[in-house]
Amino acid sequence: MQRNRLSLLHDLPCIACTLERCTQPLRTEAHHIVSQSYRKHSGGDAATIPLCSWHHRGELLYPLSSREMTELYGPSFARQKRAFIANYGTERELLALTNKQLERAA
Repeated sequence: MQRNRLSLLHDLPCIACTLERCTQPLRTEAHHIVSQSYRKHSGGDAATIPLCSWHHRGELLYPLSSREMTELYGPSFARQKRAFIANYGTERELLALTNKQLERAA
């Protein structure tokens, strides 16, 4: 089921882009939730959400700056974690939304 979840997750759009109602700028990646500073406490592959590489790792689209990317696509988890959570919700809240999307897709 874990491997299947990751395959299905890559087919979903970025959850932050969906909430931002913007066009996803980059490929969707699986973001593993970290609890208590350790991934092992988070739930492994079952605790993953789909994020584009901007929202996940803060990858820029050339020639845009970080400020321009934030204006166009909203805050990046890697670059502005507090603003990301304020805009989209906690990782656990986004996990619940992702699980609902995956249930509908099944």
